[in-house]
Amino acid sequence: MKIVKNVILILYVIILLSLSFAYAADGSQLEFVGIAFIAEYELGNTLPVFPIVNSQGQYFSSSDLPAALTHGTEEWVGDTFTLTIVKPPSVANNGNNHFSMTFQISNPTQLVWTSGLAEVTFTAGVWKSEIVTLSSTTANPGQIITITFSFSTKIDITETDEVRIAVSYIVAGLRRYIYMDISMVPV
Repeated sequence: MKIVKNVILILYVIILLSLSFAYAADGSQLEFVGIAFIAEYELGNTLPVFPIVNSQGQYFSSSDLPAALTHGTEEWVGDTFTLTIVKPPSVANNGNNHFSMTFQISNPTQLVWTSGLAEVTFTAGVWKSEIVTLSSTTANPGQIITITFSFSTKIDITETDEVRIAVSYIVAGLRRYIYMDISMVPV
């Protein structure tokens, strides 16, 4: 009888160990998949942002854009925000106008972003000057960053004005980017 109890105990231990190894192997497999996902994420170059919609239901705000410059379309797709502003004939002028726009993004990760940069690339049109600034060059998890784009332009109703803003931070040792493409188009 004692031999039978020992055999049952050994079988029980073997079953427990088998289940433990199976669980550990399954857990290792899940862990490995998780690590592979993180490694894939870290190899990408897209800044993982959460864009903030303002009280008007838009991703951008401006207190000094003329009312005649109507909001066309805006959308976030992948790593790029696209904004189109319509220029009707009534806003035509030859002088320089000074405007600013703000956008807000938040850091949805558990990682601290560092060394924030914002750069403007002129694409087309009659932009006279462009300056873009970040409210902070470091973003802690959950922190909201304000991107301010200030520019001067002659409102020309015959040309499309296009500019690209590149915002980047170092996240997990790699510089990652989002882009904001702004177009002012004639009707």
